[in-house]
Amino acid sequence: MPPSPRRITVTISSKLHQELMERSDREGRSLSNLVAFLLETTRSSSGLQPP
Repeated sequence: MPPSPRRITVTISSKLHQELMERSDREGRSLSNLVAFLLETTRSSSGLQPP
């Protein structure tokens, strides 16, 4: 059985939050889903391997 998703808390600037909210609205996805997607994309493009 794959491990369940983990929840984390981060602090970001108001400006970044607004930009992410606007992008998530444009893309029709939740803020959480957008941030997870961006982190996964960055991990893949940076050559980091999943554990």
